[in-house]
Amino acid sequence: MTFRLREAEEVRRRLVADVAHELRTPLSIMQLKLENYQQAGQHVPPEMLLRIHDEVIRMSMLVDDLHVLSLAEAGRLSLDRKPLDLTVHLARIVDDLKFEAEENGLEFQLSTISRPLTVMVDARRITQVFFNLLTNAIRYTPHGGKITVEIEDRVIDRDAFYARVSVIDTGIGIPSEHLLHLFDRFYRVDEARSRHTGGTGLGLSIAHLFVRAHGGFIRVASQTDKGTVFTVYLPIGNDQEKVDNPDRIMSFQ
Repeated sequence: MTFRLREAEEVRRRLVADVAHELRTPLSIMQLKLENYQQAGQHVPPEMLLRIHDEVIRMSMLVDDLHVLSLAEAGRLSLDRKPLDLTVHLARIVDDLKFEAEENGLEFQLSTISRPLTVMVDARRITQVFFNLLTNAIRYTPHGGKITVEIEDRVIDRDAFYARVSVIDTGIGIPSEHLLHLFDRFYRVDEARSRHTGGTGLGLSIAHLFVRAHGGFIRVASQTDKGTVFTVYLPIGNDQEKVDNPDRIMSFQ
């Protein structure tokens, strides 16, 4: 019990330090810009305020993401579950991101089944899961690389049926020693994955918790300089036990 209390306190301290670090940079930029404008004593054209606006947006995203994470971790995340054809839905997401991938010189394709694949999910939350995974793949796959989304139906794992979606890239990969911490909040593998590359640093944590809230789980496999595969398992059928008891589901192996 003492060890667990100490561990929980250490996690709390790290979180506070991480949040302070993430907020300090945009606040410093805003303060410096505003002080310079004030000292200049001249009219500030709207385009000069764009950098400040960008930092306000970044902070708003960070606060929103932290709020969602806190709800998910406390088991209080509201889900509006409805039947969703995962095949059609993923095709739309891939189509939405295809232009960004092609701009980065990447081949982007969807490998799917021809028949409908229905899951009971909150479409908005699941959309965020795959947007987070795919934008990460685009960000960390060099020019000339390839990203593939594969959909499989009725995959058996731990005596239950799942829809399985794999996001496969030929990117920079992740060293094996970092995989266990990949879904931790603000965890950075290296400088290539710093806040300056965009995002709040919470995308994988959110994806992990959203999938878990649906009774599913995520697995990840990666090799440095060869690529990464994130695989999302979502229960299909009436597997209500896994929805009601998400703590029994492992996040990855």
